[in-house]
Amino acid sequence: MAKGKSSSFTEKSISAVTTIARIALSDSETALSEIIRVCTELTDADYGTIQLLDKDSQTLTILASEGKGNLDEKARGETPIPMGAVGRSARTRKPQLIADKSLDIDYVVFDGDTR
Repeated sequence: MAKGKSSSFTEKSISAVTTIARIALSDSETALSEIIRVCTELTDADYGTIQLLDKDSQTLTILASEGKGNLDEKARGETPIPMGAVGRSARTRKPQLIADKSLDIDYVVFDGDTR
Protein backbone atom coordinates (compact mmCIF):
# COMPACT_ATOMS: atom_id res chain seq x y z
CA MET A 1 0.00 0.00 0.00
CA ALA A 2 1.33 3.46 -0.88
CA LYS A 3 2.40 5.72 1.98
CA GLY A 4 -0.38 8.27 1.34
CA LYS A 5 -3.06 5.60 1.22
CA SER A 6 -1.88 4.08 4.51
CA SER A 7 -2.05 7.48 6.22
CA SER A 8 -5.49 8.13 4.73
CA PHE A 9 -6.71 4.71 5.91
CA THR A 10 -5.42 5.42 9.41
CA GLU A 11 -7.13 8.83 9.52
CA LYS A 12 -10.41 7.34 8.27
CA SER A 13 -10.14 4.49 10.77
CA ILE A 14 -9.54 6.86 13.67
CA SER A 15 -12.46 9.01 12.52
CA ALA A 16 -14.74 5.96 12.38
CA VAL A 17 -13.61 4.80 15.81
CA THR A 18 -14.25 8.27 17.26
CA THR A 19 -17.77 8.29 15.84
CA ILE A 20 -18.52 4.81 17.16
CA ALA A 21 -17.22 5.76 20.61
CA ARG A 22 -19.47 8.85 20.75
CA ILE A 23 -22.52 6.73 19.92
CA ALA A 24 -21.55 4.11 22.48
CA LEU A 25 -21.31 6.51 25.41
CA SER A 26 -25.08 6.39 25.77
CA ASP A 27 -25.17 2.57 25.53
CA SER A 28 -24.49 -0.20 28.02
CA GLU A 29 -21.18 -1.44 29.38
CA THR A 30 -21.40 -4.35 26.94
CA ALA A 31 -21.50 -1.98 23.97
CA LEU A 32 -18.43 -0.12 25.25
CA SER A 33 -16.57 -3.39 25.77
CA GLU A 34 -17.40 -4.48 22.24
CA ILE A 35 -16.29 -1.17 20.78
CA ILE A 36 -12.92 -1.20 22.57
CA ARG A 37 -12.42 -4.81 21.47
CA VAL A 38 -13.01 -3.85 17.83
CA CYS A 39 -10.82 -0.75 18.15
CA THR A 40 -7.87 -2.67 19.57
CA GLU A 41 -8.19 -5.20 16.75
CA LEU A 42 -8.49 -2.46 14.11
CA THR A 43 -5.36 -0.70 15.36
CA ASP A 44 -3.48 -3.93 16.16
CA ALA A 45 -2.98 -2.62 19.69
CA ASP A 46 -1.94 -4.74 22.66
CA TYR A 47 -4.67 -3.08 24.73
CA GLY A 48 -6.95 -0.08 24.82
CA THR A 49 -9.35 1.82 27.03
CA ILE A 50 -12.39 4.04 26.74
CA GLN A 51 -12.34 6.74 29.38
CA LEU A 52 -14.89 9.32 30.47
CA LEU A 53 -13.91 12.92 31.20
CA ASP A 54 -15.40 14.48 34.32
CA LYS A 55 -15.41 18.16 33.36
CA ASP A 56 -15.76 19.37 36.96
CA SER A 57 -12.79 17.47 38.40
CA GLN A 58 -10.87 17.38 35.07
CA THR A 59 -10.17 13.67 35.51
CA LEU A 60 -10.58 10.61 33.31
CA THR A 61 -12.13 7.34 34.49
CA ILE A 62 -11.86 4.03 32.61
CA LEU A 63 -15.26 2.78 31.41
CA ALA A 64 -14.03 -0.19 29.36
CA SER A 65 -10.70 -1.83 28.61
CA GLU A 66 -9.48 -4.63 26.39
CA GLY A 67 -6.36 -6.70 26.23
CA LYS A 68 -3.96 -5.86 29.03
CA GLY A 69 -5.47 -8.21 31.57
CA ASN A 70 -5.69 -6.73 35.02
CA LEU A 71 -4.80 -3.05 35.05
CA ASP A 72 -3.21 -2.08 38.33
CA GLU A 73 -5.20 0.04 40.80
CA LYS A 74 -3.47 3.30 39.83
CA ALA A 75 -4.49 2.81 36.19
CA ARG A 76 -8.08 2.00 37.19
CA GLY A 77 -8.52 5.17 39.24
CA GLU A 78 -9.09 8.69 38.08
CA THR A 79 -6.35 10.26 35.98
CA PRO A 80 -5.92 14.05 35.89
CA ILE A 81 -6.12 15.25 32.28
CA PRO A 82 -2.80 17.06 32.43
CA MET A 83 -1.18 13.58 32.76
CA GLY A 84 -0.21 11.23 29.99
CA ALA A 85 -1.09 10.57 26.39
CA VAL A 86 -4.72 9.94 27.34
CA GLY A 87 -4.80 13.34 29.03
CA ARG A 88 -3.39 14.83 25.82
CA SER A 89 -6.25 13.23 23.92
CA ALA A 90 -8.76 14.76 26.34
CA ARG A 91 -7.11 18.19 26.15
CA THR A 92 -6.89 18.24 22.35
CA ARG A 93 -10.15 16.34 21.78
CA LYS A 94 -8.33 14.15 19.25
CA PRO A 95 -7.71 10.39 19.36
CA GLN A 96 -4.15 9.26 19.96
CA LEU A 97 -2.64 6.36 18.04
CA ILE A 98 0.78 5.73 19.55
CA ALA A 99 3.09 3.41 17.63
CA ASP A 100 5.75 3.21 20.36
CA LYS A 101 4.67 4.46 23.77
CA SER A 102 8.26 4.39 25.03
CA LEU A 103 8.98 7.26 22.62
CA ASP A 104 5.90 9.32 23.55
CA ILE A 105 6.90 12.23 25.81
CA ASP A 106 3.51 12.18 27.57
CA TYR A 107 3.37 8.44 28.24
CA VAL A 108 2.95 7.60 31.95
CA VAL A 109 3.95 4.12 33.19
CA PHE A 110 1.15 2.80 35.42
CA ASP A 111 2.62 -0.66 35.91
CA GLY A 112 6.14 -1.99 35.61
CA ASP A 113 5.27 -4.56 32.91
CA THR A 114 4.06 -1.93 30.44
CA ARG A 115 6.67 -0.18 28.32
